[in-house]
Amino acid sequence: MPGDVSHHHLITQPPGLPGYQPDRWCAVCGKTTSDKTIIDCSSGDCPNTSHTTCLGNSNTFDCCEVSALRTALGITAPVFFPVATTDSQDFSDTSDVTAADDDDDLEDLLQLDPRELVENIRQLRKELKRKKTILSFFEATSQTLAEKIDAVVTVLDLIDNICSTRSNAEELDTRSIAATAKSHRIDEEWDRQVASSDVTANWWKSVKPRLLQSTVASTSTITNSSSGPSHPSPPQTTIAPSKDAYTATVPAATPRNSRNGDINNQVHVPCHSYTVKTLDQPWFGYQCRMAAVEKSRSWRLYSRHPTYANKERYRHACAAMRQIQQWAQQRWQEDLKSKLSGLSVGSKIWWTTLKQHQGLTQDDDVQLDTGIMLQPR
Repeated sequence: MPGDVSHHHLITQPPGLPGYQPDRWCAVCGKTTSDKTIIDCSSGDCPNTSHTTCLGNSNTFDCCEVSALRTALGITAPVFFPVATTDSQDFSDTSDVTAADDDDDLEDLLQLDPRELVENIRQLRKELKRKKTILSFFEATSQTLAEKIDAVVTVLDLIDNICSTRSNAEELDTRSIAATAKSHRIDEEWDRQVASSDVTANWWKSVKPRLLQSTVASTSTITNSSSGPSHPSPPQTTIAPSKDAYTATVPAATPRNSRNGDINNQVHVPCHSYTVKTLDQPWFGYQCRMAAVEKSRSWRLYSRHPTYANKERYRHACAAMRQIQQWAQQRWQEDLKSKLSGLSVGSKIWWTTLKQHQGLTQDDDVQLDTGIMLQPR
């Protein structure tokens, strides 16, 4: 009823309302009172309040009318007044315990010597100063991190990448293979030796490396088959010497035998392969084929390792191939002119040469130019 002080406590907000609990809410509908006109309870010391729209035609508000006002608005939530006696009792119990502890501490402090009391106060001040310094440092650090959050995220990503790269590198099975191993002193332990260390030098001087029986450069015989299906001749075999291998193996013979060409001077010369095709002219095939191979090799190297040096190598290979192509076309035209300029040229030779120029027939009698093939690579 109006004026009953047992009702003048903060009414609990009705359950089921969305959002956060506001600081102050309407005792009838439970919604916030910050954006609407409100009327306080008629009692001066009551914390409850209500919207003017929730009171209907009434101009006054009292806590005991909340249940009727909720029924009029269709709100089924019951009115609940928190019991203040429990809180006051708990508070009184807590205050009693705190007061008892304070009395015990006060008795201990009264029994202390004044010098000890001063020293304790000094230590407490020092501890308080240290904690204030730590708190100020944390505040400055948090403010700095908030201002430089992008840089902090970048650094953390970099640290994660470094840690993952290091862990992946530790899992790899690495093996050190000497790049400057002596070819005639190879042992089964060669894959565990490094040529740039003192241990390797001592290993080479020990008895572990076994000297090979002979030093002979290897040779390879290339079998060149024609690409045409109706080639009448058997596959051709060509041996082309390599200059580096020749200079490495010739000093094993005596100078006299090298100069006079003694038949007993057996020198094995390594070679490289060259495939003969039926449409290649003797003055055309080798240079163009080598230019194409160099261009392909430089392109594969540049695609695996796109460095500036490999790019320059590929560019020079393309330029050299264009020059060889222009030279070959000019030589081909000159060769055709020489074949067709004579007075004894018949119609059959003229038509055959023209078809060869257009690529309509295959020349089965193409031979290799031995002078060109013996050129070192």
